[in-house]
Amino acid sequence: MIPSAFISYSWDDDTHKEWVRKLARRLRQDGVDVTLDRWATAPGDQLSTFMERAIRESQFILIICTPRYKSRSDEREGGVGYEGDIMTAEAMNKQNHRKFIPVLRKGTWDEVAPSWLSGKIYIDLSANPYSEKNYKELVRTLLGNRETAPPIGKPMETIFHADRSSSKQLDDMAQSEDSLEEERINKTIDQAVFLQQQGKRDKAIENWRAIAQVVEGIDNDLAARAWFSIGYLLENPEDRISAYDRVIGLEPNLSEAYNSRGIAKAALSRYEEAIADCDEAVRLKPDYAEAYNNRGNMNAALGRYEEAIVDYDEAIGLEPDFAGPYNNRGIAKAELERYVDAFADYNKAIRLKPDYVEAYINRGAAKVALDQYSDAIADYNKAIQLKPDYAEAYNNRGIAKAELERYVDAIADYNKAIRLKSDYAEAYNKRSIAKVALDQYSDAIADSNEVLRLKPDFVEAYLVRGDTKTKLGQYSDAIADYNKAIRLKPDYAEAYNNRGAAKVALDQYADAIPDYDEAIGLKSDFAEAYTNRGNAKALLGQHSDAIADYDEALRLKPDFVEAYQVRGDTKTELGQYSDAIADYNKAIRLKPDLSKAYNNRGNAKALLGRHSDAIADYDEAIRLELDYVEAYNNRGAAKSSSERYDDAIADYDEAIRLNPDYAEAHLSRGAAKRALGQIDEARQDFEKARDLARDADNDSTADASEQNLRDLGSQEDE
Repeated sequence: MIPSAFISYSWDDDTHKEWVRKLARRLRQDGVDVTLDRWATAPGDQLSTFMERAIRESQFILIICTPRYKSRSDEREGGVGYEGDIMTAEAMNKQNHRKFIPVLRKGTWDEVAPSWLSGKIYIDLSANPYSEKNYKELVRTLLGNRETAPPIGKPMETIFHADRSSSKQLDDMAQSEDSLEEERINKTIDQAVFLQQQGKRDKAIENWRAIAQVVEGIDNDLAARAWFSIGYLLENPEDRISAYDRVIGLEPNLSEAYNSRGIAKAALSRYEEAIADCDEAVRLKPDYAEAYNNRGNMNAALGRYEEAIVDYDEAIGLEPDFAGPYNNRGIAKAELERYVDAFADYNKAIRLKPDYVEAYINRGAAKVALDQYSDAIADYNKAIQLKPDYAEAYNNRGIAKAELERYVDAIADYNKAIRLKSDYAEAYNKRSIAKVALDQYSDAIADSNEVLRLKPDFVEAYLVRGDTKTKLGQYSDAIADYNKAIRLKPDYAEAYNNRGAAKVALDQYADAIPDYDEAIGLKSDFAEAYTNRGNAKALLGQHSDAIADYDEALRLKPDFVEAYQVRGDTKTELGQYSDAIADYNKAIRLKPDLSKAYNNRGNAKALLGRHSDAIADYDEAIRLELDYVEAYNNRGAAKSSSERYDDAIADYDEAIRLNPDYAEAHLSRGAAKRALGQIDEARQDFEKARDLARDADNDSTADASEQNLRDLGSQEDE
């Protein structure tokens, strides 16, 4: 009978594919019916069906081992990974290990052997040209011509006195019954493997259970493997654990069972128990890279990132081409904010496994953390290309685009993520933030509401909704959201800071300061909280204390534009005009389009009598912000001080056009008209300023308007 063999190999490159073809052709010439994919398949064929049939029907499987084959087999990638699933299932359940013959093609055995083949005897054809002696050994194995032990001679006749004919009949009957039972079991195993390959999970489980029930207590090794297959197929983690318990009861030294039970326990967040199982797996099998990798994942889930890295190091040391531990080690390093190191690990994972979607996602996240937003988007694009229905990739790409202020594009990505995953609370939350940036406040709140419907304890959503309500002037409602965030997360520094800001908006300056204190206590380098506390103190007239807070904010964050701006404002209040101008200069150098800094620097210069310089600053503020009402009013004041009353009135006119209720502009325009002798028009402006100021409870402007009206009356009496 001519032996049949199927060759399982990876398409490393054209040279390797040609080497495999030549080996197959030579084996056929030497009497072996070799099946090779390039000979046996054509366009339109189902590759999965071909692989299943070839492995099932061939007498031998030749496994051509290279580093790439190992990687794809261990990671269960592509055709090699699919073939690996079929072969490991058959080898485990039929115990026909000799069917699968490893062939070393390149590298060392440890570098190229898939995990399930480690420890097997292999044929070494790695030399170039390969060893003829080793090739002939392969052929003899396939043809069944290997050297065997010589026959055992007949025992001494005097030993046996029983009726041999009757004994032989009984033996033949027993063997016949055993043979039938074995045939039935083997048929059930074949059926279970086939059902498993077809994805018919429940039917496959039924068959494996039937096998376990028949052989348990007779062949515990086979029973254990049946229960192992059941555990692999079951979806519920508790049920899987029960199945692996049965395996371990039957085969206490089976390391794979401990590893798999650990994975199931981890799915239930029973991480300590899971780690104990992985400990036992590596004790039984010290070179078990997958168990080290899994234990690393469990340590990482417990926040033990340094311990996780040690496990990943061990897995990588055992299997340097195992992409998974590199990716996972990168995640652990990223959690420790070691983004550059994480980046290197993701690169290695991708080099080993170019279609590793999760590694692209994680590398993109590391790039975002390093402010490399465009490069991050390229990684997310690649992930989406590889897996077009990957909601997380769209969400993360949206985050990177938002960082580049491409909010419309970001929203489009969040929309796609939500369409793919309708309960994706994180995507709704990020979309809400992007809508706030586009001033779409009502829509943003609707998204936050949806987040909290899906996930009522989503702390950040309360913060985001509170921030949105603050922008809408709904300060009390915003404070209620910040309260909820703080109840859920008492150490949420940002929530205390933002609640303080809402209280300031409600003129609750003294109440705001304890919130800022708490934020700073929780996050000592929180520059924004120092700045905001400084603002509250300035509003309470505590200017020196306010400046101390601004100083600390700038020590922590030397490029903090807002801190220079408000410190300049406070110094202006203290009459320290030159120092204030220095702060405004720094703010403008950091942010040349900051219109408010130009306006306020103009105010400081005007107070020093430098009216021309002040006007130049107001000009720039207005150029940057055409509807900057206060800048028009201030420029008008500087022009009035230079006795350019007509030009000043033009500026006041524009300020009033932009804001008809601007009492100060009416007051200033009245003063300019009075200087030009336009008494009636001046009186109208003073009266308007007084009325507007009273309506707004602006006592100082109302009093100034009254005083000007009295002065006009006295002037007329004279």
